[in-house]
Amino acid sequence: MASLWGRSRAAAKRPPPRYDASSVADRKGIRGLLVRCSRSPFAAVVAAVFVLHATGIGWGLPASDGWDDDGIAPRDFLFGALFTYWPGRFYTYPPAQLLLLALLTLPVSGFAAARARSFSPPDLIAAFIQIPTMTTFALVARLVTLVMSIGIVIALARFARIVSGRSASTWVAAVCGANAVLTYYSHTTNLDVPYLFWSSLALMFLARVLVEQRPRLLRSALLLMAMAIGTKDQAYSLFLIAVPACMALWLATTRFAREHRGEIAREFAIGAALSVCFLLVLDGAVVNPSGFAARLRFLFGTASQDHAYYSSTWSGISLVVRDSCLHFTRYYPIAFAPLFFLGAFRACAAWTRRSAPTVHDFRDVTEIPADRSSEGVRVAALLPLLYALSCTLAFTFVARRTEHRFLLPQMLFLGVYGGFGLDWLIARVGARLGRWNYALIACLFGPALYESVGVDAALLWDPRYDAERWLAGHVQSADVVETYGNNVYLPRFPSSERVIRVGPEPVDARNPLPTVREVQDDYEAVDQRRSRWIVVTETWVWRYMYNDAAAREPGRITSRQERLWESDTAACRFFAELHQGRRGYRLVHTSRWESSIWPRIDIHGSTTREVRIFEREDSGT
Repeated sequence: MASLWGRSRAAAKRPPPRYDASSVADRKGIRGLLVRCSRSPFAAVVAAVFVLHATGIGWGLPASDGWDDDGIAPRDFLFGALFTYWPGRFYTYPPAQLLLLALLTLPVSGFAAARARSFSPPDLIAAFIQIPTMTTFALVARLVTLVMSIGIVIALARFARIVSGRSASTWVAAVCGANAVLTYYSHTTNLDVPYLFWSSLALMFLARVLVEQRPRLLRSALLLMAMAIGTKDQAYSLFLIAVPACMALWLATTRFAREHRGEIAREFAIGAALSVCFLLVLDGAVVNPSGFAARLRFLFGTASQDHAYYSSTWSGISLVVRDSCLHFTRYYPIAFAPLFFLGAFRACAAWTRRSAPTVHDFRDVTEIPADRSSEGVRVAALLPLLYALSCTLAFTFVARRTEHRFLLPQMLFLGVYGGFGLDWLIARVGARLGRWNYALIACLFGPALYESVGVDAALLWDPRYDAERWLAGHVQSADVVETYGNNVYLPRFPSSERVIRVGPEPVDARNPLPTVREVQDDYEAVDQRRSRWIVVTETWVWRYMYNDAAAREPGRITSRQERLWESDTAACRFFAELHQGRRGYRLVHTSRWESSIWPRIDIHGSTTREVRIFEREDSGT
């Protein structure tokens, strides 16, 4: 006590610290950010992920529409949300993200609406699709997605810190942030990042329920799950099996849960009731039941089953599992795979130990804070695995698709185990390697960084930019340019009546594009139109030139939509003959990915795809 008093008196006599302007400046602005990153590995990782996800954010802009395939069209922020609650109408996606973006872009929408001819939907949409307005909408949506992608990394790192400590959180942030497919979707208006953001927050809160023994947080976790489903319906698959399995494990293996099962049941029931009510109101089921029912029929019908690429037999399901494993390298380098297995193995192996694991069990630290449950840690460590299994069983096996976005949830949440495995490896081997630790980290993250930066390069040097430059240098003012397909596949054309988009579908069924003149006609009637130039994008035309021998493999099928395209024999024949030079046109330029440094990365059929430009042979040039 005397010594403590002596130290207190000495401290009182010590002169106050001098004001150091440089130290204050270090905490502000860019310099302060760099200082904090140099002192905090976690801050450095988050900053690096931010740079990866922000580079190329203006991909395809300015424009009257974006290149984000299956993204939410910027013109639909307001109308998509309204259609959710408009009796008898519905929008393809739930309204949560639409409402957020509509609110953020409300000043721009109001200014554009004030300049529209009237407040009717066609006139408002015509005002919204003007390039300045649409570009602003798209940038706001992409910036929100960017922030949410960083939020995913931070939420998963926070989960790792709850379960395995501070150093594990840094490695989890590094592994998940190096996910190349996440890097792509962080640049788009697609709903994959937003719904995974809310799902990651739900995972973090669920871990807090288990580890901190706070059943009341179940309300927050369940409401976050409802928010994820209200952002994209696919999110249901993450929770449908994972949450009941988690609660059952907690009750079966934890003394606290058994002793407080009444409180847990009450909080879970309250949270579930609040979440269901919130979701029904948000999704329009209360005020627009007919539209809600129509959207459900659409989701369970043509929106999913028309695009299944595997049969519903055991051979088809086995192919889904095989291809899902083989597609690991789309997301991470193959060198990460042992780390994933190591982290998952240690999480599962905790169940075979007689002693309960600790909050730092992956690093064999035996002391935990008093307010933490060692038994809850053991259950929480399995949550990412339960998320991945639930998504696979409840969605991947149902949709029977393995494209990039359909496996992103599993690969993202399993990335937590990659961070756990790397944390354990560094703790075990790091002391022996010394400075060679940096070489080990470079060998692991070098390929991952190369792929993620390659995604940014694919956006910055999209072949459509080359097609635009070529057309600007060769097309004359009197020339007619003919093109086909959806807005998201096309290069940006100058505003001119000389650019026509041809297709057999009605003009009013197409997404509007003010820079082209819409023409309803058969593709093969090109001789009557006599356009000088034809622009064909590989991303769109493949549907009429599809001949995949892999579809003949047992368990793999040609989707209903592909069979529909194949049945249009006239269109298939026309595009085949066009590429063979048998329709009076010759191929004069192909815009393709030609980088000698960065890999060709094709995600969602949106990046590094060719654009082919044909010229009529009798054009006189």
